[in-house]
Amino acid sequence: MTQHNSFPLRGGKAWPGSNSRGGQLDDGSGQLTDQSKNAQVNQADILEKRKGFIRGMDEQFSGPVCGLHRYTDECGVEWLLVADESGISIRQPFSVPVFENSDAYPFDSFSGDGDVDKNRWRNFDGYTQLNGSLIPLSSSLQPMVWFKEASSLSYQTRIQWAFDRSVSTDQKFNLIIKAADASAQGARLEARMSIEDETSDVLLQLVFVDAALLETILLSIGGGQASSGFLTVNYRDDSRVAGVEYFPELVSQSVQSAEPLTVAQATDLGQFSALGIQLDGIMANTQALVIDGGPI
Repeated sequence: MTQHNSFPLRGGKAWPGSNSRGGQLDDGSGQLTDQSKNAQVNQADILEKRKGFIRGMDEQFSGPVCGLHRYTDECGVEWLLVADESGISIRQPFSVPVFENSDAYPFDSFSGDGDVDKNRWRNFDGYTQLNGSLIPLSSSLQPMVWFKEASSLSYQTRIQWAFDRSVSTDQKFNLIIKAADASAQGARLEARMSIEDETSDVLLQLVFVDAALLETILLSIGGGQASSGFLTVNYRDDSRVAGVEYFPELVSQSVQSAEPLTVAQATDLGQFSALGIQLDGIMANTQALVIDGGPI
């Protein structure tokens, strides 16, 4: 009978594991919340105690692993030769995934058709994904709220948007940051971009809503006859200044900042981000194609 001897693949300090048994693991996008089952690092559970190399390589082998051999090339890179029933393959174990986006800020390309990703959004009733975009299924919808609070006090959120210029109906995008709660209906900073009908100019407003739901228009901008483009809303905590960046297609861009909020106004704000699309009456092909965000 073959005897197997274990040996560490890597010198130095052992790599810790995580308390993930009995819970659903993260899907790979780095979305960890307070309720995640695998968020607690177990310092006593070091990976060299685990049998096999599955935790070190993000793959499964064909049947039983019949042989393992470690070697280091002339560049000092460590490799693992793996023999299973399908043949021999060479792997580099213990690769660490790099998360290019922080899940504390919205990032979604709305790929795939059907339901909105319930692991990313709250208050998603009435919205659906179709052909890589977010579209409303009814009028006067509440905004969808990103599942997690922003981790930076100064941050921004951006959308790629498209109005439907073929129908005569009110259409509005609500891009919200710094909302005080997970409903995004209380205190917040909100960029509102709207058209009244297929021939009207775009109206862009940056609005501060306080805890008593009193609204203050910080900026009001005319956006021309554009039908698509990009919109960013941002806030800098050190100066208490909010601003918008409006980049319509084929129209001159506008980057503007408002007067600073007062200390009392800034105190009302929170850390939630949200996106809403509102229609009045006739359904239209108004859509958000991409949303992303990050600290500034």
